[in-house]
Parts: sequence; structure tokens; C-alpha cells
Amino acid sequence: MIGSNLQNTNYQESVKRAVIEGHYIGAHSMSHNSDKLYKKGQFVPEMKETLALIYDITGTNPKLVRPPYGSAPGLESKEIRNQIAESEIRAWDWTIDSRDWELKDKPNQIIENVKRQTTEDVEVVLMHEKPQTFHALPDIIKFYKEQGYEF
Repeated sequence: MIGSNLQNTNYQESVKRAVIEGHYIGAHSMSHNSDKLYKKGQFVPEMKETLALIYDITGTNPKLVRPPYGSAPGLESKEIRNQIAESEIRAWDWTIDSRDWELKDKPNQIIENVKRQTTEDVEVVLMHEKPQTFHALPDIIKFYKEQGYEF
């Protein structure tokens, strides 16, 4: 979750519902601003602030965070990696970029991107809350179930 979205009370009920339904809610920074997070060294402070908001809304205490734009090149800084190691957070990254964010009205291309990049027994697919993703998701889930993946 992006912290600035969590501050919007309209989203908070959906976040609570996700936790009730058994989903893990992690942090994705407050700002999603590459310059602030990586060049100005605000990655850990922003993640901690977002995790605190998640706790306030849900009562859960998550530790997982996902670096905006992926861990590379953002987390190449030794200083940021040391801050992460010293904190209680754990970075989680994706293995497949569905590129859904750029494929408006092209759910079939999103599906093909995911299928083409699937090579391992465990994959983490990057997707966003976009209409085209919503349309592609049933076929992506079906594909993975046919491959023996479990959800």
C-alpha cells in the first residue's frame, strides 16, 4: 500500500476488508517518489511511516515492503541496504513485470507478458489496480492453476 492512499479514508475500509479476508498488506512507501526514496535516502523512513498507518487501520503489524520501481537500481545504495538491515522491515520484490501499467485496454497483452516470463516454480507478478489488470487477472490465475501453482 502507498501511504498517501492509506490516508484517504475511502480506501481504509477496503484495506480492513483485505486483512479480514486473509490478505497480507505491506508497504509501498508514502510518496512513490524515486528521488525522495533513493537519492534523498527516505526509503526506510517512508516505509516505516506507511507500516504505522497500516497498523493504525488494521491492527496488523506487517514487515514486508515492496520498493517502488523494483529493488534495482533503487536499493543498490549500500547506505539504504544497511538501513533496511538495521530496521525491522524486509524488502520483497517481483520476478515478473506484467507491464499492466502501460497496457491500457490491452488485457490480452498483459496475459501474454505474464505467460512468456513465467519460468520458475515460484513467481511474484507485478500488477497494479488498473481496469486492464482486472480483466486480465482471471486468465492469469487460470494459467497459473493449470501450471500447478497454488494461491
